[in-house]
Amino acid sequence: MKTFKLVNGDLIFDARNNLVMVEGEDEIAQSIERVLTTNKGEWFLNLEHGLDYQEIQGKGRDVEGIKLAITEAILQEERVSEVEKIDLFLDKDRHLKINVTARIQEGDNLQISEVIDIG
Repeated sequence: MKTFKLVNGDLIFDARNNLVMVEGEDEIAQSIERVLTTNKGEWFLNLEHGLDYQEIQGKGRDVEGIKLAITEAILQEERVSEVEKIDLFLDKDRHLKINVTARIQEGDNLQISEVIDIG
């Protein structure tokens, strides 16, 4: 699959003002990043798309519950066959850094990093 390249939600243009495209593992990683940065129920065309932010925000959330919510979100990408590892880091400003190793259907491992504001 091939799609437009996004950085921080913005389309990227090259030096000649052409839209930059992304494909292969980079496109799969971008698709997963879009899932992780979309609050479940936010996108009106698919209310099941995204990460359930209620499961990761607020005090008293356990690490395993957060990992489960992230795993469920990542597996919405049909080309991911398994989430092998999730590392979580919470900074003092309540930003959750997520490092994920996922296996895609072609058998390769894909490394993804994302930062989510959990206020």
